[in-house]
Amino acid sequence: MSSPRVDVDGVSVSPDNYINGERIASSRTFEDRSPLDWTWKLADVARASSVEADLAVSAAEAAFPAWATTSVNERAAYSSDSPTSSSATSKPSRTLNASTWRCSKRV
Repeated sequence: MSSPRVDVDGVSVSPDNYINGERIASSRTFEDRSPLDWTWKLADVARASSVEADLAVSAAEAAFPAWATTSVNERAAYSSDSPTSSSATSKPSRTLNASTWRCSKRV
């Protein structure tokens, strides 16, 4: 079961772990704060347990052989900011996590 999405400066984000293409909630969380303004709490996000960490490592190990043979152009398609992506714009990508997006807006 996943957690409700949270709003960070107008961007709806999941606070859960992303493991093997799925959002996975954790029983514990931690505060995520803006690196530009530590007084601004972004959200309470999932704190992975050793079980969730093991799942993530196993998923990464399983995905690595195919990813290692993926070309740069194919990898670029995974980013909406990619010049080869049909949705590339001069605006910051909101597909990144909210704190990264927030940083790119302010700089």
